[in-house]
Amino acid sequence: MTVQRRPPRGTKLKKGQRPKWVVRYRPYPGAKEKSVSFTYAEYDAPEAAANAYYAQVMTDLNKGTWIDPELQKITVGELVSEWQDSADRPGTYRQRKMLVDNLGALEDMPIASVRAHHIKAWMSALRRGRPWADGAPLAESTVDNKFGQLRSIFSNAVDDGLLAVNPMKHSSLRQSKPKGMKSVQEAEVPSVADIRSLISHAETGGEYEWSGDRVRVPRAPWMALCIKVATETGLRPGEVAGLLGRDVDVKNRIIRVRQQCGNRLMVHGELKTESSERDVPISRALAQDLDAVLRGPDDAAIPGPAGRGTSSGSISAFFPDVRRMAGVSEKITFHGCRHFYATSLLEGGESLHTVAALLGHDEISTTDRVYAHFQPGRFDASRAAIDSIAGSLRDEGPKLRAI
Repeated sequence: MTVQRRPPRGTKLKKGQRPKWVVRYRPYPGAKEKSVSFTYAEYDAPEAAANAYYAQVMTDLNKGTWIDPELQKITVGELVSEWQDSADRPGTYRQRKMLVDNLGALEDMPIASVRAHHIKAWMSALRRGRPWADGAPLAESTVDNKFGQLRSIFSNAVDDGLLAVNPMKHSSLRQSKPKGMKSVQEAEVPSVADIRSLISHAETGGEYEWSGDRVRVPRAPWMALCIKVATETGLRPGEVAGLLGRDVDVKNRIIRVRQQCGNRLMVHGELKTESSERDVPISRALAQDLDAVLRGPDDAAIPGPAGRGTSSGSISAFFPDVRRMAGVSEKITFHGCRHFYATSLLEGGESLHTVAALLGHDEISTTDRVYAHFQPGRFDASRAAIDSIAGSLRDEGPKLRAI
């Protein structure tokens, strides 16, 4: 390994000729020799630049952090596209494509050139308005999800020897937690009686009084079925509306969540996050209810008011009528059916890990944060310690040890 001058010192230069310096080295015994040239066309002081490069290469080789310069030319876009192509399901491929489509200025950057400030600028564009998407911003939860995906990709690149350091390793880059993940209050969770009343009134229809007027609500068996699905699977409104016949496995009693439907009937889109793609077990009773209305594999599983399916918007718009007719608290929304499902599982002793997977949460910490106070026995040990403290103070029980 050496730094060589071309032509060698003492050689007479031709008219207009200027010397250059070449760094030659082998990264390991038996490896092909690598060379990098430093000229006046690129550097004001090529000899100093060559010596600095040589010193850095030697340091990296000694530390075991040397990365092949050719590998460092891989762009972020190429790295993420390779990750996208490794998806084994169409839904997963679509979710990963969203990251590919939202790399912005990072897309053409060599992975070795990415620094923390580049990541901060990228996240700021996602939040405030993406220049490549007509200035439209992304929801905070989506920004957080894309951050996590890209950080994992960079982490894998480090493991594969493509990078020495992950530029996204510091969690402080997130800057904020995703919104909409506040702890659920008990008033937001419907009771068993509430659920029964909602289903019953949806099936029969009826009236309720609102601002001095009588409001007539037609029969809506489709809404009753939506409520049953949400309370027994924890699916979000868009996921319920997005179910197709092929997503319901009646024989094995499984619902496969693969897409969602927003405000437009039978117009399907990507799920909220990659982890939202999941399989959820269902009861025998719900399997029978769905089997009774299922048609073709590409038809909506929930028939809707006109038999052609429903949408998240239709569910959200119709639910308040059913709630008022059933006399259920205004604090209960259709999303409360998802809360009912999650809290019922936790109170029944199901593990936090399983509940998070069934809900389609990215991280267990999200489920823990939202439903912490519904976990039985969470404070049992604390209560026992407090009883010990109280007993010691009142001289009624175990004494605290003096340390």
